[in-house]
Formats: sequence, structure tokens, C-alpha cells
Amino acid sequence: MLRLLRPRALILVASTLTALSVEGGHRLWLGARGETYSAVEMREALLEALSEATADVPLPGDRVVQETDQRKTHQQPHPYLGYDDDFVFERLQNDLKSHGQERLDTFSVMVVGGSVAAGFGNMGRERLTERLNADPRLADQKIRLLAYARGGYKQPQQLITVGTLLGMGMKPDVVLNIDGFNEMAIGNANALHGFHPLYPSYSHWAPLMLAASANLPALEQFAHFTRARNELRELVQSTLDRGAHRSSIFGRHALMRIQRLRHEMTDATKAYVKLLAAEDLPAYLKGPALRKGQGAFRVTSRNWFECSISLHALCERRSILYLHLLQPTLHYPGSKPLSEAEIAGGQTGEDWIEGVHTGYPILRAKGRQLQDAGVPFIDSSMLFEKTTEDLYYDACHFNATGNEILADVVADAILEALPD
Repeated sequence: MLRLLRPRALILVASTLTALSVEGGHRLWLGARGETYSAVEMREALLEALSEATADVPLPGDRVVQETDQRKTHQQPHPYLGYDDDFVFERLQNDLKSHGQERLDTFSVMVVGGSVAAGFGNMGRERLTERLNADPRLADQKIRLLAYARGGYKQPQQLITVGTLLGMGMKPDVVLNIDGFNEMAIGNANALHGFHPLYPSYSHWAPLMLAASANLPALEQFAHFTRARNELRELVQSTLDRGAHRSSIFGRHALMRIQRLRHEMTDATKAYVKLLAAEDLPAYLKGPALRKGQGAFRVTSRNWFECSISLHALCERRSILYLHLLQPTLHYPGSKPLSEAEIAGGQTGEDWIEGVHTGYPILRAKGRQLQDAGVPFIDSSMLFEKTTEDLYYDACHFNATGNEILADVVADAILEALPD
């Protein structure tokens, strides 16, 4: 058989056999070390990395492809909210146009909060729809999610968002507010970098306000970040296009390079924002200084409580169900048995970790006060307490399974509140 092949074909066959032999040997070596290799898991890891470098809301697995194809997200200044995604204007126009037309046969849920809430709108949508349509009261209704959660948003941005949309004529059946992490983590980071904790996230806000800054070191760090991000995108795309993720050798090598680029992006971002925050900014960009003895956690927790009271009042007056959930988060001690992969992926800044450790007990206590005040509040901080499978893929975002668990909680609360 081999004699009938031409020299070039012989070389190709020999090369293929050699590659298969090397690949098989590498997998045997991994097995001897107690490690396994999954091309499916490697593909998901590559897509998660691509999501971090492309989309505003990181999403795991195949959902990333759809998101990154449809939404090349860029943030722009917003007159009320500090910043928003540039694709929102068109979505808002469509929502305003269709909202009234679909009112009679549509059950709409407006989702607000930060990137975890936005992730729920993507990954929890199918489960929530399934659960709601299974109830006879909603069986004939089209379940529509109005997606107005944004990466980095925290109170009072949710309150302003809902107030603005209601003022424009929207009247959803439910306003679902999923928050808590950003209030504590980003609020604490704001305060430590000289920004008021209730101002928009300084890492989103400062770069937009200082786009024309002549701070050359900051611009160099931004250029470093951009180069690393573009290199990461190209590496992931070429690895997937060539099918190299199916190889334990090439897949692991690509992932090692991607992890290095991720660290470069993170370091450059931190350095960039730190340089911007160090500038002598006018007060209108940084906000008022905290009064003596007035800590960031006290300010953010009181604001979180008062904004939820106000959201409930806005909705109740219009016969809209308001539902407020304190989101789960990886760094809250005892909230989930964490795997080595979750611990490794959950590394983040000390300011965020401190925000969770110190702030979450305060929010849980405030949540009980919300319940006493008649606000439909659910403490979901311990929702994953007995879940051993991997859910988190970074410090606060969780995968489709985690969002489906959360969707069951939301569906139960909505169905319980519906009239018979």
C-alpha cells in the first residue's frame, strides 16, 4: 500500500502518524500524572477567555460566540447613568416601540443590576421562561426579558434606570433587581481610589471622562492592554479555527499563552486606572469627600437599602411586581464548596475581596430590614452552599447551571406573588 503512494503523500502519512504518536504519548503522560484532557472543556475555556476580551458581560461556553458576533460592546458616557453600552440606544427604541403593542399577550420582566444580572438575562432566560410558561396563569403568555443590567452598575444606577424607563412609558410586569456585589466591591474600590462610593465605577467612569487626557504613562498602559487583548483574541480565534484545541499539546500550550496575556491585561488595566485616579481631578468627577467617620460600607449599604425601598415604591404605585435578590458571590466565606479551578479563576483585587467579606454581612442584615419593611427581598448569598460542581468561572460570575438554579428561585418568587 505504502509503495503505491507518492513521496509527498508518504511524507504526509508519516507526519500524521508521528503526530498521533506524540499526541497519544502526551495523553498517556498526563494520565500517569492523574490529569485528563477534554477538547470540549478546552474549547469552553478558550471561549471564556475570548469573552473576557470582547464582551462587556463575560459568558462561558458556546453562548460567547453569539454574544461576541452580535455585540462589539463599547461604552459611552450617559447623561443620567454615567456610562452605558453603545448598542443600547437602538434596543431602547425597539423596546419602547414594541412594548405597548405586545402588552396584552406578553409577560415582561425588566432585569436590572450589574454584570451578574446581565448574565442571568442571557443564561437564565430559557429556564425562567420554561418555569413561568408551565404555570396555567402564564401558559399563553410570551415571556419577554427587558435587559437593562450593565457590567459595573450599582445603586443608584438601577434606581435611575428604572425611573427613566418608567418615565418613558414602559410598564413591565416585573422589575427584577439582582445586585449586592458591585455595591460592596466596586464601592469599596471607588473609595480607596479617591472616588465617592456612590459614583459610577471608577474603572468605567474615569477612562471615559479622561479620554483626552495627556497622561502619557496612562496612555502607554492603555496601549499595553489593547495589544495584549488583541493578541489574545487572535490566539483564541486561530486556535479554534485550526482545531488545535483538540490536541492536548497545542491546546494546553495555547491556554498557557492566554493566561499570560490575561495577566498582562489585568496588570495594565490596574496600572492604567491607578494613574488616572492619581490625577488632580475636579470634584465633579470624583464626588464629595466622605465625612469624618463615615466609611464606604456604611454609605453604600444605606444607599443600597434606600434605593430598594424607592424601587419598590415606584413599582407598587404602578402595580408592578418588584423583586430584589442579593446575588451569590464566590468570595463570601462558606457560601459554596469551591474547587481548585474555581479558586484559581476567582483571584481578584484585595479591595473587591474586602468589599465582600466586610460588606455582605451588612447587606444580609439590611436585607432582613427590607423584608420587615414589606419589600420582596430574597437573600441568595447562600444559594450554592451545598452545590459541589463547578459554577464560578471568575470572582463573581457563574455558568449556565448556576443561572438556572437562580432562575428557579426567581420563578418561584414570581409565581407565588401572582394572583390566582
